[in-house]
Formats: sequence, C-alpha cells, structure tokens
Amino acid sequence: MPLVVLNSLLVWLVVQHSGRASSTATVLCFGAAASAAVTGAFLAQNLLLFFLFYELELIPLYLLIAIWGGAQRNYAATKFLIYQSLSGVILLAGFLGWAWLSGSASFVTELLPGGISSGTQLLLLLTLLVGFGIKMPLVPFHTWLPDAYVEASAPISVLLGGTSLKLGTYGLLRFGLGLFPDAWTVVAPWLSAVAVVTALMVPWWRFQQTDMKKMVAYSPAHLSLRLISQCCCNLLSLVGAVFQMIAHGLIVALLFHF
Repeated sequence: MPLVVLNSLLVWLVVQHSGRASSTATVLCFGAAASAAVTGAFLAQNLLLFFLFYELELIPLYLLIAIWGGAQRNYAATKFLIYQSLSGVILLAGFLGWAWLSGSASFVTELLPGGISSGTQLLLLLTLLVGFGIKMPLVPFHTWLPDAYVEASAPISVLLGGTSLKLGTYGLLRFGLGLFPDAWTVVAPWLSAVAVVTALMVPWWRFQQTDMKKMVAYSPAHLSLRLISQCCCNLLSLVGAVFQMIAHGLIVALLFHF
C-alpha cells in the first residue's frame, strides 16, 4: 500500500508539472496507463495477475521513450524493451514452475510450496532473482537504465525510476522471500555480497558521467541498502527496505526538478 500511494503521488506531480504542449495530453495518457499497470502489479493477489500487469506497463513506457525521447530514443527504447521482455520471460518460467510443482492451479501466492525439494526451490528462487534483478536493475543487468533515463523526458524518468523499478525490489520481497523463505536464507549472504560489490563499483562509473540523468541512474546506495535489508530477513530490516523504496521514489522526483 505505501508503494501504491507513492505511485499515485508521483503521477500527480507529473501532471501538475507538465507543460501545455499539444502532445502533453497524449504523453499523460500513456503515463497514466503505465502507472495504472504498476498499481495493478502492486495489488495483484496471484502470480499470473502480477505478471500480466508487470508486462502491460512496458508498452506505454516503451512508446513514451521511442516517440517522445531524445536523439537516441530508438536505441534506448529497443534496449529497454529487450531487457524488460527477457525479465518477463524468465519470471514467467519461474512462476509456472512454482505453480506446477506446488500444485497451485490458481497461482495464489499464499500457498506454501509443499512437496518441492530444497534444490528445486533454490533453482526457482534463482530464476526470480535474475528476472527481478534485470528490472531493479542489478549489476551486470544495469546497462539499459542509463540509456532509458537519458533519452526519456523528465516526467517519464520520474515514473520509470520512481515506481516502475520498484517492481523489481517489491517482487523480490514478496515472491522471492515470501515463496521461498528457506532457499532465501541460502542465497541471502551471496546477494548481500552482490549488493556490497554494487555499492563499491557503481560510484566509479557514476563520477565519470557528464550527464546528470546518467549520474542519477548510477546511484547504488538505495539499491544496495534495500538488498542488504531484505537479506537480513527480520521485521525491522524489511520495514527499512520498504522505507528505502519510498525514499528513493521521492528523491528521484526531486532530482528531476519536481
């Protein structure tokens, strides 16, 4: 619910600070469609419904970058679509594998994966890690984000970084930890190491950038803190991870002059 409120707030800010050009209404319609899909993903009560909204938000965002983006908009939009589509395919494979092996024909996430061996649970969790890792994005799947940030207009960058990327961290929290708590404790130390490496490596790339949007894209602090918080697997750390999601969404909006 806090993420739904954040999404609504950022959409309101985008509308309030948009210009009065002839194309603004069309841009806002596509932006509202993307925001509605993100809200649907946050509120989805089963895996297939989440996946449906997860994929639907790609279409308006792709069009917003490809049509109203910068000089390299076609390259950035195509790269964005390829990475995000790959993320969706990997997640769908993981969701279908979980439903088939657990016997959950309704894809309801409250059901525990009974009867699935620990090795299979670990494999399914790794599938979700890769799928959501592309969305977040984790190193080395991060290269699509700087291009998308630079070529997208400021309002669309707010929606992209403020809410769309949160589907990755939210998905790991709800489905990675929620569906496979035992397997999560196995991969948590390694995932924490990835977070630490990300926090150490990305600043070197960040300070080499001359574009402000690329500097925002190479911002590892919030991502690293969220991952480490989720890996701690206690109530306080998970609340902190959600707090970091909200804080990052607000900070991204401020950095893009809202």
